[in-house]
Amino acid sequence: MSTMIDKLFPTIMFFEAVFLAFVIFSTLYFYLNYIRPKHIFGVPVYVLIIIVFVSIGLLLGWDLGIKLTCSSSVYDNHCDVWGFLITGPISASLAILFAEFALYVGGNVFYVIKQKKHWG
Repeated sequence: MSTMIDKLFPTIMFFEAVFLAFVIFSTLYFYLNYIRPKHIFGVPVYVLIIIVFVSIGLLLGWDLGIKLTCSSSVYDNHCDVWGFLITGPISASLAILFAEFALYVGGNVFYVIKQKKHWG
């Protein structure tokens, strides 16, 4: 039995790879243009923060994908494939974007506080 999701699986995988490449380049661009010039923190701390966010996003995506597909009767034997190949990497990519946004907002606040300490 072939469903619509089975037919869209290769297309979803392609767009997932493009989205992941976009997120990786945006992470590098974000660090080089926003974090590094303000000397908020170094590369190891930035990489550690991104790894933590990716790990949480990946685990939540895996869990969500496996629960959604294994609860339906369409995917009998391979219900975990959807979680590992689709929802996991997509949620990890979204977690990176969320981490960048949080670091941007938090970095700006930290930078302003840091500058005020030097003023007076």
